[in-house]
Amino acid sequence: MIIKIFNEEAYTQTAWSGGVTTELYIYPENSSYQQRDFLFRLSTATVELEESLFTKLEGVKRKLMVLEGEVTLIHKDHHQKALKAFEQDFFMGDWETSSHGKVKDFNLMMKEGLEGTLDVIEIPPYQSIQLKLYKPVKGKRIEALFAAEQGIRIENKHSVYPLNQGETAVLESEAEEWMTMVNLTNPTTHTAKCIRANVVCF
Repeated sequence: MIIKIFNEEAYTQTAWSGGVTTELYIYPENSSYQQRDFLFRLSTATVELEESLFTKLEGVKRKLMVLEGEVTLIHKDHHQKALKAFEQDFFMGDWETSSHGKVKDFNLMMKEGLEGTLDVIEIPPYQSIQLKLYKPVKGKRIEALFAAEQGIRIENKHSVYPLNQGETAVLESEAEEWMTMVNLTNPTTHTAKCIRANVVCF
C-alpha cells in the first residue's frame, strides 16, 4: 500500500466569493482545479458571509460536510438542507446553490461517472479501529483520511504514520492487492474524529 501524507505546506489556498478554500488533494495529482481537468478534488472552505452563492461547476458532483458551525444549503428548484457539524449534503455542481450561515466545511468534488462517499470515523481514547480497503472489480479505489482533530496514527505492518490535525493521508492500494488493512489508533485521552473519503475512479 502507498500512503502519502499532505500538510499545510502542500495545500493550495484560493479566495472564492464567500471566503477561502484550501485544496487538500487533487487527482490526478498533475491536474488543475482552474482547468477543470481533475477527476476528483478534496478541499476545505470557510464561508465567511451570512449569505453566499456557490461557484457553478458543470459536470461535477459534490458532497459537502460541515466541520464547524451550522449552515442551510438552498438548491434552487431542487431541495434545501440544514446541516450541523459532521452532517452532509449531496448536490450537483451546476445547480444554483446558496448558503445561509458561517461555517467551515469539507468538500468532495467528483466528475460525473465517479462514485464516492464521505464518512466520519470516531476513535475512542487509547483504542484502534481497523479499516479494510478492498480493490474494486473495475477501476481504482483511492481512500483519503482528513484529521478533523488531533491524535490519530495510521499503522500498517510496515510503518506508523502520525496524522496531525488538519493533515490528509491518501491511501492507494498496489495493483496486485485485492484487500489491505490499516489500523487507526488514538493514543490520546479524548475521542478523535477523522473524515474518510472513498472514491472509485472507473
